[in-house]
Formats: sequence, structure tokens, C-alpha cells
Amino acid sequence: MARKTDVVAFRIPAEKIDRLRKEAKIKKVSVNVMANHILDLFFDFQLAANNAGFISLPRKTIRGMLGALREEEIAILARGPLKSDFEDLVYMMAGKFTLQSFLNTFLAWARDSNFPYRDDFEDGQRSITIHHNMGRKWSMLLKEFLSPTLEGLASRVTFSVREDVLVIDVQE
Repeated sequence: MARKTDVVAFRIPAEKIDRLRKEAKIKKVSVNVMANHILDLFFDFQLAANNAGFISLPRKTIRGMLGALREEEIAILARGPLKSDFEDLVYMMAGKFTLQSFLNTFLAWARDSNFPYRDDFEDGQRSITIHHNMGRKWSMLLKEFLSPTLEGLASRVTFSVREDVLVIDVQE
């Protein structure tokens, strides 16, 4: 279904328009598509994430911090503050806490983090594959944070933890 659109004119500094055009050309999309992508990211994730207290950190920094933690400490972090903060974000973004709102928020976060992912559906089975390129401890952190919530919302959940990839299979 096509989205309803309106035509609006904005005054934007020329150097930003030039950057937008260059980025659109690199991605082989129109300037309009590129602008809509930026607005989607802002409204679909960044606005709520900022309001929920999320910040951006470089991947190398996060990998270094996780590298200094033992597996038990990663589990404590994932099932405590990370789980709680992410649940707050789900409520900020969706206004409700369901399997769909949780997974939609998780995928919006993955898009905002520039993690390539696949989201496949077949016969009530949803398979999400995230290629994060952050190492095995990041895969473990995600699994530890996702598993208690998904196990409470779905009829069956399985994870495949790999070095730079996490696969999540959810029976809805």
C-alpha cells in the first residue's frame, strides 16, 4: 500500500543538499528516497531512542568494553540494565509491549546501528539474521538480552550465536 504523501518546500543549506545528492548517488537512489530514508530513521527510532536516553558509541569502543568482561558479566549486563532500557524504548516507540512491538523496535535499532539483517517469515516462523561484525561477545550480549523477553512473548525461540552473526528463530 502506497503511503499518502505531501509536497513541502524546505530551505536547506546548499552544502547539505550537495551532501544529500552525493549520498543518494552513491546509494543509487533519488534524493527524495534518500531524504525519506533519513526522516524514517529519525521518526522510527532516533527520536524515541534519544528520549529514552540512548547514546551512540563507536563499535571499537563497545568491542573493547565487551572484551574486558567475562561471559557471566555480559549476562548480568544483558539481563539487567540493557533489558530494562530496551523495554523502556519499546514503550516509547510503540506505546505497548508485544512480540511485534519488541521485534519492530529491535529491527529499528539494527537499522539505525547500520547492522545488515534479514527478516524472513514462513509458516508462522520468523527468522532474523543480524550480521553485526562485533564479535562473539556481542552475539552473546544480544542473545542474553533478547532470550528472556522473547521466550515470554513467543511460543518457541532458538538462537544461533556466531562470531559476527546472530540468528534468531521465533515461532509466533
